[in-house]
Amino acid sequence: MSLSIPTTIYTPYYCEENVYLACEAMASEDVSAVFISNHEKTVALWNQKLSQDPQFPVFWDYHCVLLFRGPEQFYIYDLDTRLPCPCPLKDYLNQTFRQDIPESFHRFARSSR
Repeated sequence: MSLSIPTTIYTPYYCEENVYLACEAMASEDVSAVFISNHEKTVALWNQKLSQDPQFPVFWDYHCVLLFRGPEQFYIYDLDTRLPCPCPLKDYLNQTFRQDIPESFHRFARSSR
């Protein structure tokens, strides 16, 4: 089991490619690619590096992260977050998504498994 960031090539604005390469690098682990979007293609994510102020969200049409199943909890690898990477799933969800926003900015997630 490895919790370090995979040493893969990082390309800004290509989260799905970055996650694909990370999944390949961690092929021996229990990992999944998770796609985050919504019907409006305006999902709001906080604590993204692209935001000049962590108090303001970044709006993506979609975002892709890696979900890692550790022995006692799940972790998210988001190479575009200001949060630790990997980040415990519960912490990532609490600090990346908010409920006090219009429903059109809420998110849906789907795993690649």
